[in-house]
Amino acid sequence: MKKRHIFIALVGILVIMSFIAFMPIGCGYQGNPDSSYNLSGSSMTGRYNVSGKLTTANGTTPVAQATCTLTGGSKRLQARFSGTCVTDSAGNYLFENVPVGNYVMQVTGTDFITTSFNFAVGSASTVLNSTVYNTSDWNNIMGNDHPYDANYGYITVAYQTTSGTAISGAIATANPQAAASGYYKTGTPSVVDWNATETTATGKAFFYKVDPGQSYFFTATKTDYAFESLTGITPVKGQMAVYIVTGGSTATPTASPSGSPTGSPTGSPTGTPTGSPTMTPTGSPTMTPTGSPTMTPTGSPTMTPTGSPTMSPTGSPSGGAAQAAAPAQSTQTTSGQVHLAWGLLLLAALAGIIVVRDRKNLS
Repeated sequence: MKKRHIFIALVGILVIMSFIAFMPIGCGYQGNPDSSYNLSGSSMTGRYNVSGKLTTANGTTPVAQATCTLTGGSKRLQARFSGTCVTDSAGNYLFENVPVGNYVMQVTGTDFITTSFNFAVGSASTVLNSTVYNTSDWNNIMGNDHPYDANYGYITVAYQTTSGTAISGAIATANPQAAASGYYKTGTPSVVDWNATETTATGKAFFYKVDPGQSYFFTATKTDYAFESLTGITPVKGQMAVYIVTGGSTATPTASPSGSPTGSPTGSPTGTPTGSPTMTPTGSPTMTPTGSPTMTPTGSPTMTPTGSPTMSPTGSPSGGAAQAAAPAQSTQTTSGQVHLAWGLLLLAALAGIIVVRDRKNLS
């Protein structure tokens, strides 16, 4: 009897250890990531491709044999990934299996101004089609009044939504101030308008002759919009740096629809009402009802609004975030059910073993 108890205890411990082994350690990244990481809407465990095409200022001529070096924006990320590739004859480049995080891609080539592109790799592969300038391109883009000087740095900031749409109407500022600033116009090539006061449809601002010995702080403002800020930006002498900054609307949707229904029912009910008429006659009734209606109408015309439209927002945008969190909760519940099923299966197997042993002992 004592051996039987020991046997049951050992099997029970095995069941518990098996159940613990199947339990997940955690979801996504746990701990304190570096402040330079951008983890919004993505998982630290993801790896994606970064690709694109380099062209000259006219937007069509490919930049071949340019060296592209991709490094992480933090020491931790640099330890996980770094890579170099050379553009092909069509100006294409590709980095594969890039972990999620913030990156700098530096582009160097013969007769071209060294340019660094600062961006984030999120929850999908990144396509970054970019432009690099040589000195002749520079004069065409910036104008003769703002020549290239290798003793200074230059900053381009591209403002866009999380989906990649350029944001127009944003006012960009640098602290301390640059020697001059302007905004890129639409068109090819996209030249800088030094008299513009806000971003155009390109969403890009340009800061001319920023001092390599200074640390800069870049901000942007637009009514009912919020933007990320660039802090601690140190220009590199003789180089162009391009930063991609995301922004979004902060306007709260109204609870009521923006307009009234565009029309009334196009016709009258298709059948004769069996009870009280659902529409008011436009003239005197042609017949006098002989008694009380024997049936209650089953409904009013389906095209007449009976209340607030069901598609109207029920609250502030935070409600959308609550709905977005539901799938994760469902996943965790399903995982627990799987664990429970495994545990029950192992317990059933244990019970079967005990029954078989008891029957053998009885026989």
